[in-house]
Amino acid sequence: MKIVAGQFVPGTMILWGRSGRNGWCFTDLFEIHIIELRKTLSGQDALDDWIRFFNADSEEALDMIHTTNAGINMAIGEVKKMSMSARMWACYEAHMKEVRDRNAREHYVKQQGIEQGIEQGIEQGIGVGRAQMLEEMLRKQMSPEDIADLCSCDLAEVKAVQEKMYKKKEIGSL
Repeated sequence: MKIVAGQFVPGTMILWGRSGRNGWCFTDLFEIHIIELRKTLSGQDALDDWIRFFNADSEEALDMIHTTNAGINMAIGEVKKMSMSARMWACYEAHMKEVRDRNAREHYVKQQGIEQGIEQGIEQGIGVGRAQMLEEMLRKQMSPEDIADLCSCDLAEVKAVQEKMYKKKEIGSL
């Protein structure tokens, strides 16, 4: 693809392909920024901060750039990382590996906790549903022995539900 013409409008640049205006519009989202690196710095605006960054020739010069611009601060951090000695780079990589491993462990433990919580919730839900079914059968005056046979459950479980219902005064006598 070859871009052969462009029309400059202050603040934008529209690139045209093929034969200029008679062709097709390549993009109107393309931005070109021209920075004069030898420009006299006027103050502390974002452009001056970028000029200071590109003109920095030592780590001390990078340290002297004090800005609130997150992009420049991130770029300074990346330049400092790239200029580390082999020993410092190995320490940095070991630290980052430990951070990644710790995050992976925390994620794994969290997932295990969620799965365990779901399993416990299902078990509790089944237990509550079973207890409700036993209560309903006891309200219909079925005997605990018949309920234990029908539900394939322990007679002691049915008697415990019956006693709980008696204490709540939901059924008459044991």
